[in-house]
Amino acid sequence: MTVFSKCKTFLHSLPTGFTLALFAGSTQAFVYQSNPNPLKDDVLTYQVDIPGLAPSGVSWNTAFDQAVEDWVAVTGLDIRVIRETSNPCEQFNHNTGRGYVGFVMDACDGYWSGFFAHHPAFATVVSNREQEVLSSNILFDGNVKWDIYSGELYWERSSELGENDQPAGEWIYDFRRTAKHEIGHALGLGHGYFPHSIMSYADDTTNSDSLSIDDICGVNIAHGNPEGCSLLLSNPATFSGETTTAMFVGGASNDRGVSFNNSFRANDTIDIMATVVIEPEHFDKAGRMLTVIQFSDGTALMKTDIGFAPWDGSVEALRSTESKPLKYSNEIYVLKDFNLKENGVSNTEVSVYVGYSLDEQPDEVYFSGSPIFFAIEP
Repeated sequence: MTVFSKCKTFLHSLPTGFTLALFAGSTQAFVYQSNPNPLKDDVLTYQVDIPGLAPSGVSWNTAFDQAVEDWVAVTGLDIRVIRETSNPCEQFNHNTGRGYVGFVMDACDGYWSGFFAHHPAFATVVSNREQEVLSSNILFDGNVKWDIYSGELYWERSSELGENDQPAGEWIYDFRRTAKHEIGHALGLGHGYFPHSIMSYADDTTNSDSLSIDDICGVNIAHGNPEGCSLLLSNPATFSGETTTAMFVGGASNDRGVSFNNSFRANDTIDIMATVVIEPEHFDKAGRMLTVIQFSDGTALMKTDIGFAPWDGSVEALRSTESKPLKYSNEIYVLKDFNLKENGVSNTEVSVYVGYSLDEQPDEVYFSGSPIFFAIEP
């Protein structure tokens, strides 16, 4: 019997030293911009031929090709590059089934200046009436500094002092990782805050230069290939026993999401994240995100809006979280920077179940039949 069942779960005493007020923040894993729109005929085509080399000596075209190849390698989608000159400003309203890529100096006569005021690059997406993505232009701000490099983002200091006598300077943006980020938008992903995701939201900058498990899960699920997500939780279920098309993704990590594991040391600091992809017909309906943690001694805790509290196994008790319109994908950061030793958690096995409910169906719960599971050493 799983902890998410209609039968009551008898509570035992909490693990020694366990803190009920666990972190209950709003940081998110992968998130779709809306209902993820499929590519028309599973093809995305870019027309790009940017002359010259970056300061590092790598050609802009090579870097863009590498960004495309990285997405193709983990999704199997058909993303093509046609080597022809393009101007994203002039060709923005010409739907040829191709996306145009390039540096833009004047924000297309100021049309996109509001976007460039906050981001060094952005993607525009054109869809048809069936909501299939036809093309996506990518515009790079030609008025900021660009290069092509790996590793942490580079800040170039100035010899002059800036405001409050602080060292002045500017970011040197990495063209390749920014291209990956913008292609991710074309594939349906919005901004996320998980630190090692290429889709991490930090003014389109991230210290990660490679696709994370989080990025890979998001795109594969959006395009009908959930098996391509290594964090997919199997056996989705409902309280009523009816089948569900909802999907649940999640894992526990001690390296901020670079990898996910099922065993940790007692002194590890961990993060637990999950994403709930609801049934399409539930989109925008009022509902609640649900989280229950069960320990090997039978203790069960439920996530509330202010922390965690013991759960008595009832559906009514789970309604302690705020009701909100459900998005297609809904993110739950179960724990963030949680030090096991400091909170007295050790020598136990942990099962984390995530799910959701609709206000119009108060006795029904859609949940991950298989939990995020991990063991903690003594």
